[in-house]
Amino acid sequence: MKINQCFKENELVKSFEIFPHNNKLPFKSIIKVVADLVQYNPAFISVTCGASGYEQTTQTIDAASLIKNQFNTEVMVHLTCVAASQDKILGTLNAMKANDIENVLALKGDIPKDFNDEMKRDFYYGADLVDFIVKSKKNDFSIAAACYPEGHFETVSEEQDIEHLKNKVEKGVDFLVTQLFFDNNNYFSFHQKIRDKGIDTPVSIGLMPAVNAKLIKKIIGMCGAKIPSDLEKLLVKYEGDEPSMFAAGIDYACKQIEGLVAYGIEGLHIYSLNRPEVVNAIYKNMNW
Repeated sequence: MKINQCFKENELVKSFEIFPHNNKLPFKSIIKVVADLVQYNPAFISVTCGASGYEQTTQTIDAASLIKNQFNTEVMVHLTCVAASQDKILGTLNAMKANDIENVLALKGDIPKDFNDEMKRDFYYGADLVDFIVKSKKNDFSIAAACYPEGHFETVSEEQDIEHLKNKVEKGVDFLVTQLFFDNNNYFSFHQKIRDKGIDTPVSIGLMPAVNAKLIKKIIGMCGAKIPSDLEKLLVKYEGDEPSMFAAGIDYACKQIEGLVAYGIEGLHIYSLNRPEVVNAIYKNMNW
């Protein structure tokens, strides 16, 4: 089933993100994570990939196939393009099709440290990947793309960022998933601006509960998300107290969700970090 259909059939599309197995994380661990997560009946689960777009292709497809074909749950594969060739991307799309996977999150991705940015490449932006998928596979996939309520760190201005987003959507994006943020007001402002620009694509909120102070600080350093003062106080207060940080992070996330649902969001995509207990705590607190 194509995920874009879920937004037509559900008032709030709930979904989760996981990362695939690797040299340090065995596949059996992923099986346990998925088994725990599907109990919450998500509309879909997404599976991340390596930054270069091909480092973890096999692992990503294997995990996605597990979700779709063994747990009968819809799945979306992350696909990054900045360091990938058209042949590599086409190979991944063919592998997805062979495993009955119909949904893809088209991303630019981070440039690998050892990558020569001066060399000619097949893809420069996420919009290039969207265009390639649409033209090479026509309507075989439902395509999602990322959006940045607080702006992409490489973008000169918010206006330019929204123009890039509009271009990406017009090339064939069915729905959007936001980068993490912790201040709902920033999203409300962003959402109004994209609607004013004529971007009426459904948006799913990417939510990352701040349950681990060290990890959140690391992720924020990578993506540039803004930290509100009330959350900053919690991160400082409970940095060395994991149980208290977990409880405080869940409480903060649930308050965010309450505000977002009241606003009328169409989707909620929880970045689970392969920790089903995070999803469990949110669902319990929200009485879902």
